[in-house]
Amino acid sequence: MLHKCLLYLAIILTGTSLYGQRPVIEGTYTFETVAKNKRSRYLEKTLTCRFKNMGLNDSGYTRMQTTIIGFGSSDEVNITLDGTDQLIELMLLNQPFEFLLNPDGYITDQTGTASILNEKVISWALKPEIKTSILQYGYYVMLQTGRELFNCLSATVANGNNTWWNRDSSILYTVTRVMNDSTVFTRNREWCDVLVKMTSWSTALRMGLQYDSAKVFTFFQKYDDIYGNDRNYRLKKLSILQSLSTANGYEMYQKELSSIPNAWIKNDDSHILNKLSREISRNTDSIYLLLRFLSKTPSFHSWVQQDFAQVFIHTDTTDKNIRKEMLREGYPVEDINAAILETQQRFKNGNIILNKLVNETDTVLRNAAYPLYLWSQTRQNMDDTLLQRNTVQKLRQLSPSQATQGNAHRYSLLMYKQLKPHQAALANDLLTYTIHNLEKETNDTTAASRYTARNMLAYAWQLKYEDARQQNLKNALQYLSKASEYSPRSKKESVHASFYDRSFLDSKESYRPEFAAVLLSAGDQKEAIKVLAEQVQADPSMLTDLKKSFEASFPEKNFNIFINDVVIRSWGMAPDFSLKGINGELFQLSDYKGKWLLIDFWGTWCGPCVEEMPEINEFVKHLSEKSSLAFLSIACYDNQEQVKRFLKDQAFNLPTAMSDNIVEKRFQVTGYPSKFMISPDGRMLPLQSRSDWKKIMNQFSQLSQTTIPPPAQSKPINKVMN
Repeated sequence: MLHKCLLYLAIILTGTSLYGQRPVIEGTYTFETVAKNKRSRYLEKTLTCRFKNMGLNDSGYTRMQTTIIGFGSSDEVNITLDGTDQLIELMLLNQPFEFLLNPDGYITDQTGTASILNEKVISWALKPEIKTSILQYGYYVMLQTGRELFNCLSATVANGNNTWWNRDSSILYTVTRVMNDSTVFTRNREWCDVLVKMTSWSTALRMGLQYDSAKVFTFFQKYDDIYGNDRNYRLKKLSILQSLSTANGYEMYQKELSSIPNAWIKNDDSHILNKLSREISRNTDSIYLLLRFLSKTPSFHSWVQQDFAQVFIHTDTTDKNIRKEMLREGYPVEDINAAILETQQRFKNGNIILNKLVNETDTVLRNAAYPLYLWSQTRQNMDDTLLQRNTVQKLRQLSPSQATQGNAHRYSLLMYKQLKPHQAALANDLLTYTIHNLEKETNDTTAASRYTARNMLAYAWQLKYEDARQQNLKNALQYLSKASEYSPRSKKESVHASFYDRSFLDSKESYRPEFAAVLLSAGDQKEAIKVLAEQVQADPSMLTDLKKSFEASFPEKNFNIFINDVVIRSWGMAPDFSLKGINGELFQLSDYKGKWLLIDFWGTWCGPCVEEMPEINEFVKHLSEKSSLAFLSIACYDNQEQVKRFLKDQAFNLPTAMSDNIVEKRFQVTGYPSKFMISPDGRMLPLQSRSDWKKIMNQFSQLSQTTIPPPAQSKPINKVMN
């Protein structure tokens, strides 16, 4: 943006066109950009510059002094610093430099910027990679962008236009002459220094990759009185407090967040979500304004279904449980009463907000809350038979799109459980309807919610089984078989959103163990072993429990052989790789043949990755005691020197390779950190993000170390497993 605006300004000042030289124009101009599509929204901004003709140099070129004096009309402009372009703009703020224009009016060079950039990268303590990028490429990018824009648009300017589209018509530029410089909202150099040092571009307030609390508090003490009312300063301070690893850091963050105007955080869903968690028991008007902001982000539906919906679980039993638990932990009576009062107020305010949402004209707000509202109505009016029937009818009238937006399947199953004791026929009809819709969504490979639907479908069949087994257990077994079939079979199918569905529904992640137990009691060993094998693959942390169940059910068979010949053999082969280490060494998959290998995909930019590094480092320290285990860390989307510096600063000694930008795709990594367990013969099992990976690795490695009986003793189980 800076490069294009400055060079376009030069076009106006020289008045040059493709058809000949025009007189030079001086003055102050404001440039605005408006993006036509979302991909270019980060370029939307305002920039004001002052130009002064300094005459000709010895070569006959016009020296055009250029000074950036502002970024908008007031301090309401949010300086996001999303890219190095904005960083360079701040570096050049109120720092004059020059463009050189040849006799034909074309820009040929610029002077004065190199010294400014060099001084700022040092005084701002910019990260080494940012410093290198700015010093090496900043000058050339500005010059090249300016030339391209100048050559394309000079004819348009010559025709007297003050607006123009860029080459692909994605950005509209507008230039306006400023008649009085005092109307321009500007900044001093200290403000720029303070702002940049508070960003992730700078190391001024950090020790390694983490914030240094001593530096941070000294910094705030110095500048709070000066910039305490400045929007950009307050928002940067808020983000630092959010990341601060101190005992009272979170409370300091919440205190700062509560004093920030809601409009200032409307584009940051992280701050909105955190403020919502506090405000819901206090101010419904504030909550509703925050919800309008949040509804423009992908986080809105998650908040409604994962956080807001929990408000409506409140009952009298909830208050009793709070009192019992807090008494057990030794809280004073005053604190207990305050906690119960806050819970009750959350429920009261929640109902006010929910009623406003379902009466909204904005369909995004309304659709997300409507199924939750219908369930809350049946829950709070259990004696009203007519209301319950009407509510079920309204739920069934939702379109597939509306049902998905409001997670209607969850509330259908909750309503079934509420209605079953009182209106069995209505409840059974609702369950059948819900199963039908869940099956359609599960089988739709294009549906983003297919795996959450699949997990709820497993529970729906379990409910069907529990109802039917009271009449005929043999006939009911077909429903339990379905519950087992639709239980998650892999990390991919065990989606995070299902955790909240299970919490509301009081359901299980898998119904395979229960199905296997029923099969064993019926004497169907072959099918039971198959189900148990699927369960180990879906949840390897259950290995110890399954071993006990297996040995109790099959005392004559060997569990180790079962794991090796049935479970591990069903895993896919791990993709081969050859990666360069941070110290120049070579890491290949073949190096780990005969060992259990844990691969961790991570990055220094990833908060959860960095948070668990001490635990990983301790794990690796003890690997020398376990010859059957190995570990490899693969840094992704990262810089080799930054990774080395991080590990050195934290005193971590981990075998670390740099990604080639291919390996994570072959392993189908979907998030960070991601861990994969590789068997001694090269077979791969993705581990779920919430899994106890140390326990799983140790259990599997111990199994492979255990002596396996001679083949003669193994024949019976091989026959069964085949």
